[in-house]
Amino acid sequence: MWFDKTGYVAHEQITAHARITNAGTAPAAEARVNSTGNLSNAYWTPLPPIEPGQTVESSLTGLVTTESGPLVLTVTVTLLGGAQDANPADNTSTASVPITYVRGSYQGTVYGDRNGNHTMDPGEALPGVRVDISGGHSEVSRTTVTDTAGRFAFPDVPDGRYSTWFTSADWYLTAPIVQVTGVNDPEVLIRGVPVITSALSASAAFTRRAYRVNDVAHLTMTLTNTGPALVTDLAADCWAYPAGQVNAGSLAEGGPGVAVPAGARVAVDLTVRITKEAAAEGSLRVWCSVGAPPRLNGMADAVRATARIPGGLAPKVVGYLGLFRYKPVLGSPASDPLPGVKVYLRDQVTGRVVTRAVTDAEGNFAFYRVPANTYDVGVVGP
Repeated sequence: MWFDKTGYVAHEQITAHARITNAGTAPAAEARVNSTGNLSNAYWTPLPPIEPGQTVESSLTGLVTTESGPLVLTVTVTLLGGAQDANPADNTSTASVPITYVRGSYQGTVYGDRNGNHTMDPGEALPGVRVDISGGHSEVSRTTVTDTAGRFAFPDVPDGRYSTWFTSADWYLTAPIVQVTGVNDPEVLIRGVPVITSALSASAAFTRRAYRVNDVAHLTMTLTNTGPALVTDLAADCWAYPAGQVNAGSLAEGGPGVAVPAGARVAVDLTVRITKEAAAEGSLRVWCSVGAPPRLNGMADAVRATARIPGGLAPKVVGYLGLFRYKPVLGSPASDPLPGVKVYLRDQVTGRVVTRAVTDAEGNFAFYRVPANTYDVGVVGP
C-alpha cells in the first residue's frame, strides 16, 4: 500500500493505492479489495481477473474523518466465488500517512430587531438561543447557547465550510454559511425578526363583487398585529386561479415591505387583471401567504378572496346521485341510483341557490344554462 503524498492537510483529498500480486499457480478469477480506517470512502476500484504471477492495482479517494492523528488504513483482499487461498495471512496490509489539522474559530452575536431599524440597539440581545453548526473538513457538529449579551463562540473547530442553525420559539433567525480558515475567522451579526404565526393575522376582500374581462380588480389586504413587537419587512406570495398575475404592491417580494406596529392594523392595496380564463370560470380566486419573508418566519392566516366575473354560461351540467356501496381497487365506486331526489347548486360567494333539478330513475340529473361560477352541490333530504 502507498499514498500519493507523504503527508496531507486535513481538508485535502487523499488517494490510497494497493498493489495485489497473484503469488499462486491458479488464476484469481474474482477478488475484491476492502478497507477499514478513518477515510470517508471505502469503495476501491474493481479488480480484473489476476493470472498467476500477475500484479494489478486498485485505488480509492476520500477525506480524513477524524479531527486529530494520522490517517490509518487497513486493506484486505478477498477471493470470491468459493475460491481457496493457500495463504490468507498475506492478504492484509496496513499503512498510515500524517495529517496536518488546521483549526480556527467561529463566533457571533444574535439580536432581535424589536424596532425594525435593522440595527442592534441596547436591550435587543437574545440570550438562551441554541446555536448548531455542522461542517468542516471532517463534518463535525457543535452546539452552544448564546450568553446574556447574545454572544456565541466555537473557539476550536476544524477549518472548512460550516452551516448554522438557530433555535428560537419567538424569533426567526437567518442561518448563514461561513468559512473557517484559521486566519480572519468569521464574526457574524445575526438579526432576528419576530415569528408572526401567533401575532399576525391577515384577511382580504375585493373592493367590488363582480368584474369583467380586462378589468383591474383591487383587493384590500388587512394585516393585524396582536403581538408585543413591531413586525417589519412583510411581503406576500400571491397566486390567482384560474389565471392572472397578482400585483402585491408594497407587499411584493423584494419590494419595500410593510410594517405593522404592535396592536395595530394596516390595509394594503393589491391588484390583478381579469383574464379570459377567469371569465370562463365565472370567478377569480386569489390566495396569499404573508410573512417576512413568507413561510419562513411563520405564516399569517391563509388569505383567500373571490370575485365574480359574470357572463360565462354552461349550456348543460350533468351529474349522478347514488347510494355508496363499496369502492373497488380500480374504477369508480359501486352504488345504487337514488331517484326522485332534489339537488341544487349554491353560489359559494353569495350562498344563493341558482338552479335546481330532480334525479331520474337512474339517479341522473341535469342543470341547464348555468352561469359560470364556483358552486357547492347540495342534496335535499337525509
